[in-house]
Amino acid sequence: MAYYQQQSCFFRLPLELRDEIYTDVCQHAYDSMKGVLLRDIEVPDYRSLLRHDFSGKPALLLTCKRVEEEANRCMNQDISIVCRDYFHCEGCSLCRSEPDNADGVQGHLLVRAIGKIDSRRIKRVSLACVQSFCSYRGEPRTLLDLLEHIINTAPTFRELTLRWNQDFHGPFYSTTLRDTTLVNGWFPILAKAKNLKTLTLSGVERERTGTFVKDLAEQNPDLRVQFGEVYLIAENIFMA
Repeated sequence: MAYYQQQSCFFRLPLELRDEIYTDVCQHAYDSMKGVLLRDIEVPDYRSLLRHDFSGKPALLLTCKRVEEEANRCMNQDISIVCRDYFHCEGCSLCRSEPDNADGVQGHLLVRAIGKIDSRRIKRVSLACVQSFCSYRGEPRTLLDLLEHIINTAPTFRELTLRWNQDFHGPFYSTTLRDTTLVNGWFPILAKAKNLKTLTLSGVERERTGTFVKDLAEQNPDLRVQFGEVYLIAENIFMA
């Protein structure tokens, strides 16, 4: 016996209500994810990240093609990426499986996303850098390029969280972001984020930001900058 989608009570609901259901289901799936571990050599640039399928789609989205098509616009509203080296990494499944890499030569990413990342739909982004000076190899280029791509393609992008671990003070190790040569790529990218409403900085003292907040405010008067925890434990922001 053939069944048609209109026989389903679900599709009799208004599309607005179905969108709310899709959003809640996708958000719950995202919040429940531990993330996918990738070696940095597997994703040498941000385009590789966008091509990667992180799976994790909730069961509802697998019921039929119509549900999947409708729910696509509610996915990828949140993504979280942690970039870290192998130096003194403990508990990570990648490091446990490859103890020879514990010298800090290579790095890896922990990505939380559903399916393939559709940058056009992203609303909230969390990026974390867990690195040490002895293995630091320059700016996290993949994260910078991905952030710039999101800013250029996602009209709904509103919230950004940047986190650094307690051993690495990121762009704020110098007096101002634009003066430092370590990660001077952050400011010009963030200055383009005209639609960004909230920027949260964690793992850094307010005093270390120098003129960073004032300079950003000149570029985006509507931006609200807030500060999270100053001292972060690496294991707490790298779930594996």
